[in-house]
Amino acid sequence: DMISIIPVLAGVFVIAGGWPALRWSAAPLAFLVFMIPLPTAPERALLNPLQHTATTMSTYTLQTMGVNAYNEGNKILIGFEGFPLNVEEQCSGLRMATIFLALAVAMSMIIERPWWQKAFIIVSSAPIALVVNVIRIVITALLYMLLGQESEFAKRFFHDLAGWFMIPIALGFMYLEIQILDRLFVEDTHDQPPHAGGLSSPNTRAVHRPVPTRAR
Repeated sequence: DMISIIPVLAGVFVIAGGWPALRWSAAPLAFLVFMIPLPTAPERALLNPLQHTATTMSTYTLQTMGVNAYNEGNKILIGFEGFPLNVEEQCSGLRMATIFLALAVAMSMIIERPWWQKAFIIVSSAPIALVVNVIRIVITALLYMLLGQESEFAKRFFHDLAGWFMIPIALGFMYLEIQILDRLFVEDTHDQPPHAGGLSSPNTRAVHRPVPTRAR
């Protein structure tokens, strides 16, 4: 039922404007695939690896910051007391990765870039989403250390408030990525390089005209 909306809309465009209208609307219609939830089997296959990766990367980040932390499965034990922070399936980052992949595809559809840069932006959406999810987990762990294990603010941040800043941070990473691409790959707008010192081009021949003399 959910998948059928896309061919139904394609048929509406064909009836209203023929095949040219369908070609004109092909990209937006294809974009609607992001509103369809993942089937259960692929979702289960992605949840566990993402959950484990987010837990491991968050633990290493906390250890690098000097925090006493280690993980047991998908649980991070923080501080000398070892109070647990559970990285549940809802915190695996799969939903964030799906949303940000949709944003990356939408951006690639509206920006003027070479095709390989658009493909790079789309592919990079998954690691960017993973990094943003790790930032969320690390900030939550630090809040628990500062405010205590029973802190309602830390719990609310982990489950509610984090969603408000994850997308802006991810878009900031994408903007930084685009700026780096602009500086690494500069488009050549000149057909021929300018000649310094006013020298003529090799293909240009100098024309010498005689200077008229006046008799005295």
